[in-house]
Amino acid sequence: MKIETKDQIVITGMAKNGGAFGLVLPDLEESCYIGQRILEQSGAKLLDKCDAVLTNNRHPHNHTIPYVAAYVRVIEAEPEAAPAPEPTPEVDPYELALGHIREAESYVLTHEMSELLEIPSRKMGAMLEKMFMQNKIVRAQVQASAGQGKASFSMWADSPEKFR
Repeated sequence: MKIETKDQIVITGMAKNGGAFGLVLPDLEESCYIGQRILEQSGAKLLDKCDAVLTNNRHPHNHTIPYVAAYVRVIEAEPEAAPAPEPTPEVDPYELALGHIREAESYVLTHEMSELLEIPSRKMGAMLEKMFMQNKIVRAQVQASAGQGKASFSMWADSPEKFR
């Protein structure tokens, strides 16, 4: 059996039996087979560049895959892809708003909640009004003058004591 030392190979495919296939560098024209044990011992993975000691493959496979790896050592590992970001769970904006209202030392204003949660002021007002109608929070409306029909602004809290 003739032993040849090839400078480098690159792992190009994985076999179902746990082995792998590679191409001999630099021309990438000759292929080799890497057995499961040799692959496991080397720790090589797909697209890793490796130093290898290759032997001639046996007949009848030697026409398609001329070499078998007798030794493999990783010299340049393919960078691992960054793990896919885990999806962030959907946060209910009502629960988020209620949490901020409960944590506040006193009342909060609609525009403060709007800025804090980055929700448009009109939408935030509608959300707070809905929570008020469900008896989850309390509201105090402030009017700038005695004859004014509509409130100038609303204050929100989780209990009336926070308005004192």
